[in-house]
Amino acid sequence: MSCQSDFPYAEKWDFRNKPCQMTRKFQFSAYRETRDFLDYLNAQIEEIGAQPSTINFATTFASITIDGEEGSFLPEQLFLAEKISEFYQQTFVQ
Repeated sequence: MSCQSDFPYAEKWDFRNKPCQMTRKFQFSAYRETRDFLDYLNAQIEEIGAQPSTINFATTFASITIDGEEGSFLPEQLFLAEKISEFYQQTFVQ
């Protein structure tokens, strides 16, 4: 089974099959934007119930990795990736 997906904004994520993962780096112009993004991410994690395997961040970026389950992604993992991608696109991309 492939670890690819076709959810909205999927083309912005990097997918790997072994291990099954998707990763995306989000760029920001200032720490305040990074903080706003991380606050939104936290709210979505609590609401959706899906947890990224890794969240790395610094002043002007956040990198998110979501590990699949047994060769594919759970629906809630894909929904989390979609929601944060949509928020980023609508809020930070000019």
